[in-house]
Amino acid sequence: MAFRITMLIISEILPLFVLLFGLRFRRGVAYNVLTIISYRTEKSMRSRASWDYAHDLCGKIWVVLGAVSAVAAALVIALSFRLADSTFGNTAAAVMASELAAIIISVVCIERALGRAFDKNGRPR
Repeated sequence: MAFRITMLIISEILPLFVLLFGLRFRRGVAYNVLTIISYRTEKSMRSRASWDYAHDLCGKIWVVLGAVSAVAAALVIALSFRLADSTFGNTAAAVMASELAAIIISVVCIERALGRAFDKNGRPR
């Protein structure tokens, strides 16, 4: 049972961090590439406008992604408690892999949106 509780807790860590970072980004992040927690990519750092746009969009996406992932992970893990250990472990691994994949997909979407909204010098289109 300790293994199952541990996996439940571990599966909730990433979605909760995504949710918290999303809330932080929605509040605004100082235009400083040395900020510890920020969305730093080549496209987002081209100008102040692209920086603000990237953080606002990332915040919106990550708040929803974090909340949905946290609930979905808890539900799937809780419903899997009665499975055999190996099956439960595989289910937990799949849940965590899907959480990570969702974050990577969100970053790809944000980068595409930055490419559509700003030119190569960071000026709005």
